[in-house]
Amino acid sequence: MPFRPASLLHQAIVTGDIKTGLDTAASSLTASGRGVPVIIVSDLQHTERVGIWVPAGSKLNRLEDLKGVKLGVPRMGVLSHTQGLLIARRLGMEKEVRFVSEELSEP
Repeated sequence: MPFRPASLLHQAIVTGDIKTGLDTAASSLTASGRGVPVIIVSDLQHTERVGIWVPAGSKLNRLEDLKGVKLGVPRMGVLSHTQGLLIARRLGMEKEVRFVSEELSEP
């Protein structure tokens, strides 16, 4: 059963209309960030690279330096935002890193 966009697949999982789905790791991570109870059983990609861009000469040189900064993302809820949330959580800085985009910013 095809689902376009992937959010319809995720909605069908949440409502119990389907029990399993095949999706990309990136889309599954985004869904997980939005509260969809997904478990990634297998991923065919070897890596999912993440980059945090800073201006030349920035004092941000390590992930730990993100404490207290505002990170710009294209939109809230997209993959880069979700990956940033996961990085902040892993570093124990969920409350110290703030995300901003053109549409809105987190409190």
